[in-house]
Amino acid sequence: MGLSKTEIFELKIAGYLHDIGKLAIPTELLEKPSALTPNERALIKSHVYGTYQILRQIKGLESITQIAVMHHERNNGHGYPFGKTSTELSTPQKIMEIADVFTALAEDRPYRPALEKQGVLNIIEGMIKNDELDRDIFSVLANNYDVIWEKVKAAQSLTEKNLSEFWAIANGNIAR
Repeated sequence: MGLSKTEIFELKIAGYLHDIGKLAIPTELLEKPSALTPNERALIKSHVYGTYQILRQIKGLESITQIAVMHHERNNGHGYPFGKTSTELSTPQKIMEIADVFTALAEDRPYRPALEKQGVLNIIEGMIKNDELDRDIFSVLANNYDVIWEKVKAAQSLTEKNLSEFWAIANGNIAR
């Protein structure tokens, strides 16, 4: 996508931090297995503002913050929290949008199982047709889907392993 090493690094860190605002959302709401009420949906949508409030306070994360908080924006201006349009969004921000939609569809959720590859691609393609997401970035995803999905699964597996080890140490089950 023509990104610099710095942009790639910032995008990676933004990926780790983009949902940090969900810490303020009750777990039972995040894991609710049924449809959300309008008030519940509004509360969940507020996580982006929470992410912004947390990250904006950290000196040196300005660019990362701007990538992280834009993951629910849409090219047609119908996203949130700011209603930005395609011309107002950077390539890293547009990548973050598609990455967020991709993982939301390709992973199991409390309210539905993960979608298969074609289902994920069909939904994102529909979003492209509605001018919600970037066509060129989608093409990169579509053409590299299997490699990307394997890297996502490997990263998640490593994260789960590291988290398990952390909790084992924190709970005194492994010597430090």
